[in-house]
Amino acid sequence: MEIDLTQYLIGEKRKRVLNRFSPSELYYLLSGWTTIDEYLNGKLFTPSDAWTMQLGTLKHAWIEEHLKTLGYTTEQKIEKSFGEIVVSAKADALHKDHGIEIKTSDKLKETASRSHEYQARWYAYLYDLPVFYIMQPVISGDRAYLKEIGSVKKPTQKWVDNEISKILLKYEEIKKYVK
Repeated sequence: MEIDLTQYLIGEKRKRVLNRFSPSELYYLLSGWTTIDEYLNGKLFTPSDAWTMQLGTLKHAWIEEHLKTLGYTTEQKIEKSFGEIVVSAKADALHKDHGIEIKTSDKLKETASRSHEYQARWYAYLYDLPVFYIMQPVISGDRAYLKEIGSVKKPTQKWVDNEISKILLKYEEIKKYVK
C-alpha cells in the first residue's frame, strides 16, 4: 500500500502581493540570487526541500514556545510603508532590548550568513531594537541551547534609505515584468 502525501508536504503556492517585501527574501532578490520569475511564482521545491522546511518550522515552534516562558514575545508581525512599498516582517523572538532570529539548518554554522545579517538588520530597524541576535539550536551531550552565530546593531537611517532605493528599483522591474 502507498499513500501519496506530496501535495500536503509541498502545499499550495501563496499569492504574491507585488508591493510587499519580506526581509527574509530581500537579500536574495536584490542580489539577483532569486529571479523575478522565482520571486513572483515561487521557487520549485522538491519533497525533500519541503520536508526540511517543515522540520525547521516544527523546531521554531518548539523553541518559540519555550522562549515565551523566558519573557519573549514570538512571531509578532510588523509592517512599515515606504511610499509605494511595504516591508513586512515577523520576528521569531523579541525582548525589551533585543530580538532573536532563529536559524534551524541541520548543518551547525559557526557564523551567520550575509543574508541572515541582512534580515536581522531589517528586524532591528522595524522593531526599533538596538541589537538583533542570530541564533541556532544546538543539541550537544546533555544540553540543548541556542547558540549565537551572529548579531547586528540597529542600522542607520542612511542604510535604510539606501536599501529602500534598491527595493524601489527592483519593484519597478517587477511591475514591468508583470505587464
